Amino acid sequence: MATELGTIASLWRYPVKSMRGEEVPAAALTEYGLLGDRAYALIDSTDGKVATAKNPGKWPTLFAFRATFPDQPNSGAALPAVRITLPDGSTLSSTAGDCHQILSRALNREVTLAAAERGRSPRSSACRSRSSGGRIVGWPGGWSRSLAARARRVAATALSDTLNPA
Repeated sequence: MATELGTIASLWRYPVKSMRGEEVPAAALTEYGLLGDRAYALIDSTDGKVATAKNPGKWPTLFAFRATFPDQPNSGAALPAVRITLPDGSTLSSTAGDCHQILSRALNREVTLAAAERGRSPRSSACRSRSSGGRIVGWPGGWSRSLAARARRVAATALSDTLNPA
């Protein structure tokens, strides 16, 4: 029997690391977080490192980009394309042949958009926001204090009204 732990007030997914994301009514919850969250990342072609807003000197405009999934990611299926809105308001699909070049021009740095494997874990349970009538009802394998700490670290992804772990 599941124990109700709280209510999710807002659920956000960030398809590309360090870009703004999208509010979603529901998403699969995996051992790594929301399915599709940070499923893509920009790789700096000069040093091979992942672009991160934690380095604003190198990546000052990452938060001016927004990423969304036109099609929902599904556990066990190929990762869907991501749509990126550039700072000028134009949009770009990850499937576009010139995707890397357009992103590189917009960032003034040569980059490659790459998909990560961790966002597609086969173990998942459902997680729904209040707007879809959902509740937090536990986690695969049960709720633990270490898992509760992980949930608090992901506060920007799922904003909970209440969270009372055992």
